[in-house]
Amino acid sequence: MFILWFSPSVTFCRITRQPSVSYPVQMRSSYLAIALFAVAVSCKNDTTQPQVLPTIRLVANVTGSNTCSVNTLGTSYGSIGQIRGDVPTKFVGTLPNKGYHGFTCWVSTDGGVTANGDNGFINVIFSGNTYGKPLDVGTYALRFEILDDSPPMTATIRFHPASMNNDELRPLDNTVGNIVVDSTASGVRNVHIDLEAVRWRYGGL
Repeated sequence: MFILWFSPSVTFCRITRQPSVSYPVQMRSSYLAIALFAVAVSCKNDTTQPQVLPTIRLVANVTGSNTCSVNTLGTSYGSIGQIRGDVPTKFVGTLPNKGYHGFTCWVSTDGGVTANGDNGFINVIFSGNTYGKPLDVGTYALRFEILDDSPPMTATIRFHPASMNNDELRPLDNTVGNIVVDSTASGVRNVHIDLEAVRWRYGGL
């Protein structure tokens, strides 16, 4: 699948990561999705034709029992007990006074046992403030970036496998797919992700 990416005045943006962001596997027990929320965005005007970008399907499931799975580019990743940020089983928000919240989960190709083979982090970020409250149930529209003033019921993901070096998989605004949060009778939340992403490298596509 391909996405035609166009806006009236801006056709591409450059994002620079803040110095505090890091991905060492040995620090995954203390890694929080918060580290990825602060980014600086600068955009350049361009009068050329819109870009047609190849997309990559990504399917992931994050459960209230603290398991994560990611499937993309013919590779399966998983882990148990590696969610940081919003707290399972109901993904209760931990960020006061912010207009966004979310979690990160470390995964690897051997199911989260070791860092052997490919491994990395999936970050899921939602709009709104759920501090001290469970994650809202429903279908979330996709955005490239979630900010303090993002519309309600929008979300994004960032998947950073080691095999991509400094690149990530990210959805563009309103791309194909969605993020669905459901609940069991006891209130346990599960997050289902199925979307078309682009391969993003810092400094541009």
